[in-house]
Amino acid sequence: MMLPINAKASQKTVDVLNYLYAISGSKTLTGIHNWLEDPSGYVNEINKLYGDYPGVAGYEMGPISGQTAAQVTSQRQNVTNAAKKYVQSGGIVTVMWHQNYPLTTYTWSNVQRSTTDAEFNHVCTPGTAEYNWLISEYDKVAVFLKQLRDANVPVLWRPYHEMNGGWFWWGKKQNFKLLWDIMYDRFTNFHGLNNLLWVWNANAPKSSDINPYLTHFVGTSKCDILGTDLYMYGSEPFKQEYYDGLVAISGGKPVAIAEIGQLFPSSTFAKQPKWAWFMEWANYLYDYNTSAQRYALYSTSLERMLSRSKINIPTTPIPDTQVPTMPLNLAASSKTMTSVTLTWMASTDNIGVTGYEVYVNNTNLAGTTTTTSFTVTGLTANTAYRFLVKAKDAAGNNSAFTPPLTVTTDAIYTGFVRGINFGGASVTMDEQAWLAGDNVLFTYSSNTKTYVNSPAITPVPAVDSVSSVILNSKIYASESSFTVAQALSNGNYQVYVWSLESSQTNPSAFDLVLEGSQVTTAPIGILALNSWAKYGPYGVTVKAGVLNMEVRRVIGDPSLAGMAIYTAAV
Repeated sequence: MMLPINAKASQKTVDVLNYLYAISGSKTLTGIHNWLEDPSGYVNEINKLYGDYPGVAGYEMGPISGQTAAQVTSQRQNVTNAAKKYVQSGGIVTVMWHQNYPLTTYTWSNVQRSTTDAEFNHVCTPGTAEYNWLISEYDKVAVFLKQLRDANVPVLWRPYHEMNGGWFWWGKKQNFKLLWDIMYDRFTNFHGLNNLLWVWNANAPKSSDINPYLTHFVGTSKCDILGTDLYMYGSEPFKQEYYDGLVAISGGKPVAIAEIGQLFPSSTFAKQPKWAWFMEWANYLYDYNTSAQRYALYSTSLERMLSRSKINIPTTPIPDTQVPTMPLNLAASSKTMTSVTLTWMASTDNIGVTGYEVYVNNTNLAGTTTTTSFTVTGLTANTAYRFLVKAKDAAGNNSAFTPPLTVTTDAIYTGFVRGINFGGASVTMDEQAWLAGDNVLFTYSSNTKTYVNSPAITPVPAVDSVSSVILNSKIYASESSFTVAQALSNGNYQVYVWSLESSQTNPSAFDLVLEGSQVTTAPIGILALNSWAKYGPYGVTVKAGVLNMEVRRVIGDPSLAGMAIYTAAV
């Protein structure tokens, strides 16, 4: 199995590359280019003539007719939709880009702008206006290539073609390889376009003003396929050297006729057998070819040629030897006397993370999960535990363990005083009777509101039914702080509060102030949608028969679902 230059290439992209290797020397895919403005026009012409579509459909991302930005977006979207449909119907797609010179309009003259090496180097220099424009244009095209990636559509991507000729602004430039590297890095490492097979595409060096292939070759480590463009007119010969020269530098990689004008006869394959595909240039199908020339390469009766219905791409599983990345930011989002809820940031993997293993005291497996949280139960009160988490993938590769996290479970409280379900009904929690918010001697500030989630949401991490009842209602204030005053005998207490985030359009964060003193060292309530946390214990001394609590807003609508009050711990 041969792998693309991008080690993170998708399975289907790998399959397409290996298919090209497999047919090289015995079969050749038919192909034709289509205009940006009419992305299905010429493939339909082939189907009309021969009863099948070509194996390869060529598409364009480069506007050259003075289009507005809105028109470009619309046309590129049409191309993207057509490419998706073509691959879903069994074909292969190749995409090119006649890119205009930086900071110019979308016209053909700006694609063919005469450019010096100094100007070209300026374009490739980070920080220049031209470079910044270049990157912004890459990002615009990446939007559509990402749609193809997400639809699992591999693309034979052939940028900056015919670079050994002098008719495009990137042509015959000493530092052409630098431009190639800039695009590759932006598309592969920044945008994660793992559906691209990179086609280096020169022009046949048929005259002295066209440089040899090697002059601007990026090397076999930076391309997956080598292509050449063959435009011969009248009696110009399809010289063997155009084929031999490309094969000689290919290092065994597939070679293709990326563009062709006048079609050569099928007998040419006797001496040039490795062409993986050819792509006729749009209008040249009729303008420079007779019906006999077209038939010689496109007829579905020809054994050598592969039209779309003849394509059969086998799946060759990629050996997965890459371990997932280590989970990051292991933390305890909440704890009780007998449980600890852990959270962490997701790991990444070249194929995919299948789950996480959670360990207690280094070696004891507490359980596995496919999410980034896990509640370890059955623990002992007032005891320190050491937790570790690692990721795994389907091939059995394991990430490194997270740095250990030590958490001490809550102590056993003998002095339960009160539990309050602020926005809901009375419940029994941990064998203790919790009061409904309406049945407690509370004094709320005037801006305090009550809200019940309807329908009820499922808290994350999962909780028992009683906790779910508590978490699905709350008191809150709209973008402001609020206060609660609770009649309570004088003495020393410890307080826990519960909060759940039910709206990511206005996520909240707040501090807790008890008896005039802020007891939180950092804002709390910062949670993912539908996630919850138990905060505390917070120590407080009541001296005037009332526990005064302020929920001091930082952002959003601060809210509390419940509160439990205890006397001193043992």
